[in-house]
Amino acid sequence: MIGTDIFPAGRNAGKAVLFLCFFIFSSYQDISAGNGLPEKYRPLKVSEGIAQDPGRVSWHPDSNRLAYVAGAVHIYDMQTKEQRTVHVDSPYYAAWGKGDDLFILYREDGSKALCRVDGRGQGLKKISLAIEPDAVFPVKDGSQLLLLSVRVFARALWTDYHYGLYLYDLRTGSTKKIHEATNNLSLRKLRPEDLKGLIQPSMNPFDATALVLESVRPPNAPSYLKIMHLDYITGKAEAVGRLNSKSLSVPFSSSPDGRRFAFTDESGRLKIYDHNGGVSDSGFDIQGRLPAWNPAGSQIYFGGYVVGSSAGGEPELLLPGGAASLAVWSPDGRKMALVTGDGLWLLDNFIPSFLPPDRVPDRSLSDKIVLLKELLAEGLITDRDYRERYEKLVKGRRGP
Repeated sequence: MIGTDIFPAGRNAGKAVLFLCFFIFSSYQDISAGNGLPEKYRPLKVSEGIAQDPGRVSWHPDSNRLAYVAGAVHIYDMQTKEQRTVHVDSPYYAAWGKGDDLFILYREDGSKALCRVDGRGQGLKKISLAIEPDAVFPVKDGSQLLLLSVRVFARALWTDYHYGLYLYDLRTGSTKKIHEATNNLSLRKLRPEDLKGLIQPSMNPFDATALVLESVRPPNAPSYLKIMHLDYITGKAEAVGRLNSKSLSVPFSSSPDGRRFAFTDESGRLKIYDHNGGVSDSGFDIQGRLPAWNPAGSQIYFGGYVVGSSAGGEPELLLPGGAASLAVWSPDGRKMALVTGDGLWLLDNFIPSFLPPDRVPDRSLSDKIVLLKELLAEGLITDRDYRERYEKLVKGRRGP
């Protein structure tokens, strides 16, 4: 089920280094003649045959190691240029934990399963679950996993779907239901991309909430998507907006301080939702589907460009014809894993910065709010106590 390949290694290390140097040189030549990726970001192609789907690429918290799914699961080290391969049956999702654990979703005997390995791709351990997960998000201090499960049922004239969010405790092996819902879409046949926005909810880095979509079909009125903030500590859900869309293909990306998020409308234009001011158009005439907000600044990758999170400024073209491309920023905001039609590229040397109205996240405030929510979830304080304490904490700070 599992094996690990490591390159370079042993007596051939010198030859491997020579080959690596040639590979880097060849990549630059290919770029100038092909993709057009700017050389100032030192682009390096590390893989082919990788799907442009969320969950296929994940950065380690140290911003130096990268896990990606391309046939097997691969761990690439940007400092040593060493790559390890973890052979797991039919992997489809990878996510680094808060420490040095890598969580992998894969298919086994027709079912979806979860395992974890250490940072060197070794010590595989299967995690037994009562559900079949489609996505996994390590949360808190790394001791818990937020799991998302989606089931689809085709009907004659529409499609029913059931989704649930669950919190799995790695210490106790227990699973807690956070939210479940059954809805339907006015689509007779779903494409894989119709569920991207549902399977990859945006995690708010500030206050332990996830942005999720829910299809609503009112009588005698067009269907729409309800955008909800779902608190995975308290289980409370709050509607924050709506979209006129028939599919759940709308992915979100949250700003570092959690006050805004980016998404695309049905025409593929970039929109920004502000918790204090509603939806605004980004002002850029760019088509794309998968926005990615830099976790350490105000830059957003979208449709082949890096743009500012507020109107104004010139967009920087990274990838011509990159409307369907997928970018994953490193935690420090200085590197980017870019999944294109011809493979996975690594870019380096970005300089993240915050521009108004974005600001540097207050981590100490975030920790206090999470602690307050845990007290509420455990019944140690009342809703009224929570609201009063929350208002005191965020007084003078307009937030979500």
